[in-house]
Amino acid sequence: MSEQSTPDPEQSAPEGASPHSAQRQPWWRTVPLWGWIVAGVVVVGGAVTGILAGTGAFTPAPLPTPPAETVTAAPPTPTVAPVEREGEPTAFSAALPDTVLDLALADFTPGSILDENLPLESYTLVYSDGGTRSVTVYAAQFADVEKAQAAYAGVEEGAETGEVTAGGTVVGEWVFADMHAATNAPAIMWRNTTAVFVVSGEEALVRDVFTAFPL
Repeated sequence: MSEQSTPDPEQSAPEGASPHSAQRQPWWRTVPLWGWIVAGVVVVGGAVTGILAGTGAFTPAPLPTPPAETVTAAPPTPTVAPVEREGEPTAFSAALPDTVLDLALADFTPGSILDENLPLESYTLVYSDGGTRSVTVYAAQFADVEKAQAAYAGVEEGAETGEVTAGGTVVGEWVFADMHAATNAPAIMWRNTTAVFVVSGEEALVRDVFTAFPL
């Protein structure tokens, strides 16, 4: 009989060991696909965030600047009381104010420098702050516009003039004189329909009173 050689039995692998355990795979091949997708999203999101941050996209918009508050000073008021008027008031005399700006009525007398033009009624009013500041107002009411216009003084060449308006409608005119012939002081004369007025005194105060006078 010929001898048959018995092949050497194959060496069995240790229990529990994988046949490929001897060949280690690279780490990146062990990461699942979804992991790579998540990582890609994180990287791209971070890049986009960085770009937006660099452009100031995350900088909060500045708050609007509040509008500047306009403070209007209260008009000056007199520190002295106006004198009481004698006689029965008329519609015209009652309309003449007791105070103008910080000046109060210091004297009220029937008649004025406008009497030569034969008004229906006229008055001389002195307004004062109780000290050294004062103006004199001459007021006259005429029967119609024509008589009031006739009483209105002529305007010298180069004189400062303007229109008197009420509610946007022109109702008369005014003229400023450096030296009024009848008062020997700076004065403004104006007409409001059938009424004529003259305010005389220190120039700046005359202009202020004319602007504030209600008639």
